[in-house]
Amino acid sequence: MECLQACQPYPWQQFRQELIHIHRSARREPYCYPLLEQVLRPLCPPDRMVVPVYDNKRSSLLHNTEIYAAPGGLQDLIVVPRHYTYEAPQPPLVTVEAKRPQLALSPEGQVEQYLPLKLRDREGRLNGQLEVQLQKTDFLLFTDCITWHLLQAGREPWSICLLRAQAEGWTWPESAPHPWSQEDLAFYQTLGMDVSHVGREPEAWTTLMDHLRDFLESSRQKA
Repeated sequence: MECLQACQPYPWQQFRQELIHIHRSARREPYCYPLLEQVLRPLCPPDRMVVPVYDNKRSSLLHNTEIYAAPGGLQDLIVVPRHYTYEAPQPPLVTVEAKRPQLALSPEGQVEQYLPLKLRDREGRLNGQLEVQLQKTDFLLFTDCITWHLLQAGREPWSICLLRAQAEGWTWPESAPHPWSQEDLAFYQTLGMDVSHVGREPEAWTTLMDHLRDFLESSRQKA
């Protein structure tokens, strides 16, 4: 049971509340990193782990950053083999580059403005920092926690925005009611559980979780 719970994707409502909290109280990029780590950790295969490296500005006698970061391409997080240690770092299986979301929220937490995270400039050129980071890995995740870009060598990038664009502006996705049958509800009631209020995660969130899991599973160390 503990293993099953540990492998469950991060809940959407909790993610949304954490993101709103970060925006209201901190509003700086580094405070997004722990949230991203929590999202990625349960999706990683058992032989891999997520490591924050954003503050490892230079190599030392104990830690050689050049193994996983090209000059000018220090990552925020990396997914590495589980035998990675500070004294014996490994090349990244996946690089994670995060940006602070360009977001404006109402006091109630509703989205008033949002500027989607762009992967390329107007001329179609890839972000220069990402090009440098791709020297060390074939798998790169670029996100502001709302727009997610998954880059894999030899394939077209896959992207998704968690917000819904509507005529009146951007809105958070909502959980959908779970299609409980009367038999299901009656069964859970015999266990003393009221699940009538339990809903399904938003489709955009479950789609993202599925793609992230496949992305992490298929990552391979660059030769």
